[in-house]
Amino acid sequence: KENSQDFIVLSLFEKSKAEVALNGQWTVKLKCTPSAMKYIFNVENIGYIRYRLHNILHLKSKYSYYMFLYLEHNGFRKSWIVDVLELRGILNCMDKTYDKYYIFNEQILKKAQKINY
Repeated sequence: KENSQDFIVLSLFEKSKAEVALNGQWTVKLKCTPSAMKYIFNVENIGYIRYRLHNILHLKSKYSYYMFLYLEHNGFRKSWIVDVLELRGILNCMDKTYDKYYIFNEQILKKAQKINY
């Protein structure tokens, strides 16, 4: 409601467990709270979640995920220009390591561009 100070806070997960296998592969198990489940896993009424999950399941890098979200958010544009420093902020890689463009390009942009199936 306009000018309303009311809000609802839902906890998404009531339990999370992270385990590492002998090969070093991590598995994370999450148990959704019943109150959040109707909003997150109500695929019958919110079909776009299935589409979005299909597109991000195979992303191997958090930067690929950030890039996906950025591109999805700006999908209405035909083309646009973004400053490298701004893009680094969007992708959450402001560490001095990425001050040199060739490092940012090799370690972030090219990996985000590569499809990892």
